[in-house]
Formats: sequence, structure tokens, C-alpha cells
Amino acid sequence: SWGPPSACPTGRPCATSAQPGRSALPVDIVPNSRYFIGVEITQLSRSVCICNYRGAIVYTSIDNTMYKEYDEVLQSAAGLVQAALQSTVVSYGIGVCLPGLIDSEAGKLLAHRQFGWYDKDIVSDLRLLTGYTGPITIENDASARALAAQLFLRDQLKEVPSFFYLY
Repeated sequence: SWGPPSACPTGRPCATSAQPGRSALPVDIVPNSRYFIGVEITQLSRSVCICNYRGAIVYTSIDNTMYKEYDEVLQSAAGLVQAALQSTVVSYGIGVCLPGLIDSEAGKLLAHRQFGWYDKDIVSDLRLLTGYTGPITIENDASARALAAQLFLRDQLKEVPSFFYLY
């Protein structure tokens, strides 16, 4: 109810018409309540990590074998993802980054001229190879790195109104 601060039964000041609602309370998350898998795919290497809500890495694995063919590269990535899925109780999503022109909404790599890969359905192919039924999203690797910088380097970027990431 609205009224003067003395009218609140909780012992806390009640909201006034100039300041609606209850005073803000600090909220925190439980870092290890959820885990997410990150995958980076290139011809030179595939890497997988598992992070908690705070971005702390709790698992990593890398395959540095050079592959030229899309199917070989994806098989390698899928093997790393399957190993990661077996290492943790529950994963709540997989994020994949790779170079090239990406359609994140469709889950596809539209083009990567250097690799000679065109119109590859990364999400469907990874889902087929791993059997994973949870959410999978893909993003261009440079965009993913910029997002990671924005999330995990907040203190260093506090005074920076905008930035771009060169990779």
C-alpha cells in the first residue's frame, strides 16, 4: 500500500508516490548451478571448454590435428563435445564459434572461402553427431570474442563506451 514510511508493517520504509516499489536488494547467482559448453572450430584445431555461470573454466580439451575437410573437422569437434558432456552432471547449452559468415538464427555457416566451406548446417550436424538435444547456438569467432570481452572484462572496459574487436 502507498503511504508514509511509518505505515509499513515490515519495518522498512514503504514506497511513496515519488518512489514506487520496495528498495532494491542485492541478488547473486550460484556459480556452479549451471554449466555451459563453449566450442571453437577451425581447420587447425578444435577446442572445448566448460564454464560455470561466472565464466570460470572447469574443463578444457583441445584437438590440434589439422583437417581440411568439413566432415573431419566436425567429427573431431563432436568427439570433444561428447567427452565434455560426459565430464559434467548437466550442461545447459552449447555455444559454437568459428570463422566465416554465420547465420546464427539458422545455425549455419554460410561461407568460409579460405576453408572452402559453404552452406554448412553446423547446429544440425553437431546435434546429429553428438545426440545432444539441448540448445546449441553458433556465432562468428571474432563476434564471440567481443561478447566474451564485454561479459568477462567489465572492469577493464568500465570507462569504454564502445569498442570493436580485431582478430
